[in-house]
Amino acid sequence: IATYGSGGYVAGVGRNKDAALAVIADLKEADWIDRYTRAVVVEFTVYNANINFFSTMSYTVEFLNMGGAVSSRSIRTYRLHRFVGPAGYIILALHIFYVACFLYTLYREAKLMKEQGKRYCRQPWNLLEIVNILVSFIAFTVFAVDYITSRNTLDKLLHHHDNNLSFFDLAFFWNQVFVWTVATVAFINILKFLRLLRFNPLMSVLMTSLRRMLPEVAGFAVYFTFLFLSFVQLGHLVFGLKIQEYSTIAASGKSLFLCALGSFNFDEILSTSRIIGPMFLYAYLCIVFIIIINILVAIIND
Repeated sequence: IATYGSGGYVAGVGRNKDAALAVIADLKEADWIDRYTRAVVVEFTVYNANINFFSTMSYTVEFLNMGGAVSSRSIRTYRLHRFVGPAGYIILALHIFYVACFLYTLYREAKLMKEQGKRYCRQPWNLLEIVNILVSFIAFTVFAVDYITSRNTLDKLLHHHDNNLSFFDLAFFWNQVFVWTVATVAFINILKFLRLLRFNPLMSVLMTSLRRMLPEVAGFAVYFTFLFLSFVQLGHLVFGLKIQEYSTIAASGKSLFLCALGSFNFDEILSTSRIIGPMFLYAYLCIVFIIIINILVAIIND
């Protein structure tokens, strides 16, 4: 329901079962959870050496002012050991290969920019190359920060025996930022392959068709966006307190997008509301698949 920072009262339960039971007994005897408690968060981190992944589990119980409690969970998986085993050496070699390709691309584009001057910026593909170089620079920087943060996290875990596991949050954050930047770089580089297909007759027909139907599709996109957002808001308000996939606006939008692809849990929606749940699901699927898709196909055929 709310967002909680790193403050509050922290109780470490140790590294074995006996120590954990002793700490829990002391907390219970001292009335550590009382009527003024707003939320209790239980966090622990595990490591799977077979696949080289860390996972941090967070279970939160929030106590409402009017009584009752709302529970939620979060599972975050990330990697701290970057280059382990034969697969790690292959990944390291690919990293070095990409850096070499990046340096060559940087040299080539700098040479073209010097030769062409202002004409260089008039080409859309050249602008895409500049964006690719900038994002690659960001990826290199984020990788360095992520690597240093991961090493510091492992050092605290292995040598200092710190029971406070909040430093995993920083490692997870930079790991996610690195994944996002790498995904952006991959998207831009795959997009550059379209340049190789510009002489293909089929691609020429496709691009011409897209240019002709752009005004109609733009108007349709605005209409569909408002319609989709209305279902997102409705799903969040109806199921947000009981279903994790609709707990936030962003999560509700993601769930409805997956629902349009045929991935949804009908039993969970039905158990939440036997009347509103099926009506909401059927209305959304009918409008998206029967009405909206047919309108889009009609625009394309026209």
